[in-house]
Amino acid sequence: MRSLGLLVAGCVLVGVVLAPGPAGASTAELVQQIDGLVRTFPGGSGIWIGDPLSPSPLYTRNADTEVIAASLYKLGILAEAERRVDAGELHYNDAVVIQDEDITEDGSFEDAGTELTLDEALEAMITISDNGTALALWHILGGANIDQTLAKAGMPDFHIALDDSEDHTATPRALGTFLTLLARHQLVSPAASDRMLARLGRQKINNRLPAQLPENVLVAHKTGNLAGLVHDAGIIYTKSGPRVVVTMTWDAPVDDADAFISSIGAIVYSAILEPPANARFQVPRSAVIAETGGVARLGVPITNTGTRPWAAAGVGSVGLIWEVRTSANQLVASSPRPQTLPALLPNQTETVQVSINAPQPPANYRVTIGLTDASGNALA
Repeated sequence: MRSLGLLVAGCVLVGVVLAPGPAGASTAELVQQIDGLVRTFPGGSGIWIGDPLSPSPLYTRNADTEVIAASLYKLGILAEAERRVDAGELHYNDAVVIQDEDITEDGSFEDAGTELTLDEALEAMITISDNGTALALWHILGGANIDQTLAKAGMPDFHIALDDSEDHTATPRALGTFLTLLARHQLVSPAASDRMLARLGRQKINNRLPAQLPENVLVAHKTGNLAGLVHDAGIIYTKSGPRVVVTMTWDAPVDDADAFISSIGAIVYSAILEPPANARFQVPRSAVIAETGGVARLGVPITNTGTRPWAAAGVGSVGLIWEVRTSANQLVASSPRPQTLPALLPNQTETVQVSINAPQPPANYRVTIGLTDASGNALA
């Protein structure tokens, strides 16, 4: 955030500008490194990498190729179950009974007749990729219902089989959309998104996206395997924010696919990318007078110093926030909500009127202004 000063002495505001830090690197290096991996990978791959705060992906390869989803279909089951929990149609303590038809030769960890709660079934399905609980929930929820929920959320290319004659399929872009909505807390509802993120963060199969990352890095993800298929899709929480990574591979040895996916995770985690918004503010360098308890109105020229255009609303839009602190750094006032900034092209400047609430006691105060994303999350 950038600081200006505010002095309320009957009242007075005083200003100082802190120059913004330099923008991070572009995505060019990220693209170059992943392209290099793809060239040496002995199989096929579909990749979608994105910043949830950006309207465009950072990297794609075969993003619209329909691929057998393997256990990634369990993400669709999770979303539909959470939708019904939100609607009150299901409850976490509801019983789920494993039937004979739910048992597979590989990857089923319960016997027929086993009874679990819905919460336990979802946990096993996601964290250890249990097939028995997944199939039980698929039979209970219905493929058509799950498909409808995914399509309404903007993922018509994420298809859950209607019966045993079909395969579950998805495109990397559809899975990228799923995880982007989840990272924004917009999948089903904010509360449901939180529950799904927490469950995916407890994943026990960590030999792909997280394999080359420091142990304390959170990765909320789901893996998938079938003969000739190795996938992993999730959200890596990097030092510069969350990154959505979808990697679907086919026709490659399992060890090669695992190493390929883990290398992509490491590249994404290590990449220093330009933040969603960079700006330069110009504020008064001399004292600004304001009445105690009144409102100080400042015209602040703001320049988009990044490489991305700002949207007027929604994804890609940028907000402005402010806070007022005493000389002892005690917070005394802050903006009630972000003020949406105008749509600006890179290097474009526009003067924005900012209204700041002056505190009651006469004193010297410092005002700090900064940026938020479209959801109100502070960027700097």
